[in-house]
Amino acid sequence: MSKHSLKIYFLLVSVLFHVNTLSAAEKETLVLSRAQGAEIQLISEAVLAAAYGKLGINILITPLPNSRSLIAADGGQVDGDVSRIAGIESKFHHLIRIPVAINAVKVAAFSHVQSVSINSPKELARFKLVCSRGVKLVELLVEAENLNCHEANNFEQALKFLQLKRADMALLPVENAVKVIRENSMEGVFQVSESLIERELFHYLHERHRKLASQLELVLREMENTGEIKEIQQSCCNVIPDLPVVPN
Repeated sequence: MSKHSLKIYFLLVSVLFHVNTLSAAEKETLVLSRAQGAEIQLISEAVLAAAYGKLGINILITPLPNSRSLIAADGGQVDGDVSRIAGIESKFHHLIRIPVAINAVKVAAFSHVQSVSINSPKELARFKLVCSRGVKLVELLVEAENLNCHEANNFEQALKFLQLKRADMALLPVENAVKVIRENSMEGVFQVSESLIERELFHYLHERHRKLASQLELVLREMENTGEIKEIQQSCCNVIPDLPVVPN
């Protein structure tokens, strides 16, 4: 091989190494949004960290206001949303749902009146209700039962409405509400129902990651089949405290 050919060879090797290094760097980290104060998402994040790790990818989480988290993911400002209920892709058309459930969320009623007890969503109509803006599962419940529900900006504001007795009940995801109550040492707020509605949660990626979505589905499906997802969920659940439900 001539000296000129050797120079070209080493130049090509150098360029290919540089390109491969850049590709590896590009694959290192994905930025995912999620709702602020959403304690339930800790489980989803743990499952995703394990799944993406198997693909050699790290994830960074950006907490945003509930609705803005979806808008950022759909608009491509971030790479995806940590987890949401099925069906949001019908409104947020640039998001791809990975069809393997990684978590579940349940909504319960909270009140400033400890003696009240809610056994069915049908019983909610006679109360003045408050919700947190952007919680799709609560929106489903409100629509299904034809309820009127004032929208607070976040979970903490919704619970403060109860403390101030500006509402009779708050409809909130259980884990998220419990976190706010405990962190703020809120007094006079009680969980007064079991789960009123529950749905599985799925990870969503922006459509530019369509190829990655297929790869991730295979990894999550394998984790589901081996029981790894369930193990992670159970491990995380052990560190998320429960709030006792007011007995009937």
